[in-house]
Amino acid sequence: MGDSTPSANVNEAGLYPIRTVATITGVKPVTLRAWERRYGLLQPQRTPKGHRMYSRADVERIHTILDLLEEGIPISQVPNALNEAGKQTAREAQSPDAGAWLGYRNRMLEAVLDFAEGTLEATHNDALALYPMEVVNRYLILPLLRDLRERCWEDYENDVYLRFFRAYLRNKLGERLLHHRGDTPGPRLLVAGLPGEPDDLNLLTLALAVQDRGFRVITLGPDLPLPLLRRAVTESHAEALVLVGGPATVAELLEDGLPALVRDLAIPLFLAGESGEGLDARLAEAGVAPLSMDTAEGLAPLDERLKADP
Repeated sequence: MGDSTPSANVNEAGLYPIRTVATITGVKPVTLRAWERRYGLLQPQRTPKGHRMYSRADVERIHTILDLLEEGIPISQVPNALNEAGKQTAREAQSPDAGAWLGYRNRMLEAVLDFAEGTLEATHNDALALYPMEVVNRYLILPLLRDLRERCWEDYENDVYLRFFRAYLRNKLGERLLHHRGDTPGPRLLVAGLPGEPDDLNLLTLALAVQDRGFRVITLGPDLPLPLLRRAVTESHAEALVLVGGPATVAELLEDGLPALVRDLAIPLFLAGESGEGLDARLAEAGVAPLSMDTAEGLAPLDERLKADP
């Protein structure tokens, strides 16, 4: 997880204030403080006024912690995993279904089945205080959504619980997206749903994950006709376009619409979602780069393409 460290806001001793570290690593200040207080993972120096100052070694340690979290190791196991002798043991002992992640999912599932929005919110916030958004999505939110969908397939009446959880997520993601929008000074991305894709939940999840990586996000909502996308790109001065859609829609648009859109645009085009078996080669041929939130490196193409050192 490389970074290009900004030279601004570094004192004479080469130490960084917490806001600069948050920008470099993508980890919110509240999470950095929690890692320090609850688990002793970081030991920043302090100014005479008590402000935290982080060394370059601290920044590298944060990136290592992020790598471990993205492998599914719960934060409580990270101190052991940071010791090389216990690293492999910790990886083998933990999985997305073990320890803290299973506990979070069980608590949230119980809250959904009880329509207990307060408990749902508190549990979600507990996870977000310790883990980056994309890690929470990968090991908590997406598995819980899959669990609820399976319940619906087995018993249609369970659809009411899925609808409740999706409504909660839609409100939560929208509020968080707006609340943190001013904190992201990076490249400007335009995010929209493909034509015929009416669901905005995946779009909001993707937009927030991208925003948490330091991009400025403009969301246009679901089911957007391709001609409107061309105008939106021109008027917004976006540096990249990210489309969200499922394999059926993608396969249909690959016949004509997406290749033509790529030819018309002067900026990169990314596609987020399940592209489906056999579509990746066609996407690459059309000049479309796939993105995913299901793997640790799923969103890395954005950083590689738009944040590369000149």
